[in-house]
Amino acid sequence: MRTFAIRVCGEVACSDHLVRHRGRSLHRPSRGDNGADAIFEAVHGTAPDITGKGLAHPLAAIFSGVMLLRQIGQPRVAARIGHAIDRGLREGKTRTRDLGGDATTAAVTDQLVALV
Repeated sequence: MRTFAIRVCGEVACSDHLVRHRGRSLHRPSRGDNGADAIFEAVHGTAPDITGKGLAHPLAAIFSGVMLLRQIGQPRVAARIGHAIDRGLREGKTRTRDLGGDATTAAVTDQLVALV
């Protein structure tokens, strides 16, 4: 038997609650669908303390786009971007604060573009 903890809360507030509850950011892409429609989004809090400062970790949002590309039949493009994300994380040269670095959102994005 497996046991699961379930939290029920409203939209963005739920991800904010989880970030506070767990004490860390949740940098994960997300896909939800009902068989006909799908939504792709990053699963993390709103981070009001860093909004507009260029400090946010962009890769979960970008990887959500990779999932969208797969959904619409663009697996090669999705693979190129996915490999660039993996390579950038492995190299570890450009990381935001939450991943132990000091890079800005723009710097991480620029590195990803260069790797693609």
